[in-house]
Amino acid sequence: MVQHIAMPREDEVPPGPRRDLLQALHALYEDAGYPGLRTLAAEISSNRDDRLLGCPNREGVAGLLRGSFTTAPVWANLQALVRVLAAWSHRRSDPDEEESRFHALWRSAAQPENSRHSEADAWADDPALYQRELPYQFQGRRKSVHALTAWHDEQRDEKSRRALPAIALQALWTDQPAFPQALRLMGLLYEEHKPLLARIICNAGAFSELHYSWPAALEEAGRHEDAARVRDLSRQHQPPAACWAEGGQLVNSNSRYLGDQYVSWHLQRDHVWQYFVDMTVHRPPGRLATFLTNLPYRNYGSSDNELAQVFHAAVATEYEPVALAELLDQLHEDGAHLLAAELWNCAARGRRPLVPLLQALRDAGRSWEGIAILRRTMASPGRRSAQQPSMLEAAPLFRETEQVPPLNHSEQADLLGELLEAGLVEEADTLAHLRLLALHVGREVQLPQGPAGSWFGYS
Repeated sequence: MVQHIAMPREDEVPPGPRRDLLQALHALYEDAGYPGLRTLAAEISSNRDDRLLGCPNREGVAGLLRGSFTTAPVWANLQALVRVLAAWSHRRSDPDEEESRFHALWRSAAQPENSRHSEADAWADDPALYQRELPYQFQGRRKSVHALTAWHDEQRDEKSRRALPAIALQALWTDQPAFPQALRLMGLLYEEHKPLLARIICNAGAFSELHYSWPAALEEAGRHEDAARVRDLSRQHQPPAACWAEGGQLVNSNSRYLGDQYVSWHLQRDHVWQYFVDMTVHRPPGRLATFLTNLPYRNYGSSDNELAQVFHAAVATEYEPVALAELLDQLHEDGAHLLAAELWNCAARGRRPLVPLLQALRDAGRSWEGIAILRRTMASPGRRSAQQPSMLEAAPLFRETEQVPPLNHSEQADLLGELLEAGLVEEADTLAHLRLLALHVGREVQLPQGPAGSWFGYS
């Protein structure tokens, strides 16, 4: 029987990325039936798989299995061994998939210990630090990369270093394009064992005007973990004023696609709509309530309605049902009743399916809000003048056609069935009575208007 190389003990290879790599390699080694070292070396040297990058000999294969490397082995040799073992595995593993999996493990093991993020440096991910006031030494002076790195090297106490995020944002992320410079600088800092400053520079991009495209540049550079962190920081903490300004630019820059070029507008709309979704629905209810109440529109009767409506529609139609119920509760607690009513409008006209939200509201003891939403699925008996378009009709990104109408007779019947199937009997009874009223009330009957004209959703 051919003897195999055992997995090294923890006192030989301690826990960490290097041991994780070795454990994965030994699992693949076992799946392949513990082939002999000479057999493995011969198979690799035969070059039957023309994708092999390296050609380790018998001793080289033994060294890989024994973990005879201080950080990570030579990738070419490890890649060759992984592909051969994958091809021989009884699990019939895909060599390409195994190569990708091991490359990620190898990269982690190859990263120097002092380049990994320390728990003590967790403050580098605090969004508030990127918006704070600069130290007096930088006020009124040009912020440069040289000044940033000098501050990092000279200031050793944590209190002084907490100024680095604000300095990084202004030193690197005010001029376009910043991606190549930021990526190059991050690489150099990791080589110089300055992971904290590299992380700060990376995070600062989440609060710049380039925040929406910076994660894609990181992904392209192979920095997937950085990309995920920056994306989360941007989605959850981008200030309301910045989102308002960017949203206005997106809507205005795409308005030319209306009218004769409707098809082009339709293609553009999905991309623009995704921005509003990304900047809202990833925030928890408490933070989202603060975001919505701090959007810098002046009043609901102004031209700002159009832009505000897109933010509201994104939340009302895309936010998770239980979270939306919590958000509405928070808005009422904060006294933002009109804003909550506007979310009712948007949910009634655009959220599909509607039943999960109604169920979440009932579970939260707020079935009265579910009833309020159901009322807004119906057309008003009153006819709106041309000078009073509904807020949903005023949102250019929200309309599938020229307007989002109330539910038609067939849609109402479908919703009624869904309510009964979900056991929401009170809501189903309310909808049924609303349908009866709609059949008997004439179109000329005028209903009282709420504050700001159409605010309470009579349409």
